[in-house]
Amino acid sequence: PYERPALTKAYLHPPSCKVRARLPGFHTTVGAGGEAHGPAWYEKHGILLVTGRVGSLDLGTRTATTLSGARYQYQHLFVATGCRPRWVGEFGVAGDFVEG
Repeated sequence: PYERPALTKAYLHPPSCKVRARLPGFHTTVGAGGEAHGPAWYEKHGILLVTGRVGSLDLGTRTATTLSGARYQYQHLFVATGCRPRWVGEFGVAGDFVEG
């Protein structure tokens, strides 16, 4: 699910605005306490959701190749790089499991 960063939200929705900017037919779900979109939602909207890791992109032929060798041609590509939490212990600092 896509969640706009706070800077964008502040720009689109300044305290003085009377009408909130919205993208037609698009909304974030998780940030509003809703459920993440499931596979059926993507299928209904004609979106091929590919999970896993892409090993290479050929921008000339508009082809993405996964690490497992599957190839996908695309018209529009959205790359979600993902992330993982970093523990302070990785930097030699105590406190990974301190309450609060």
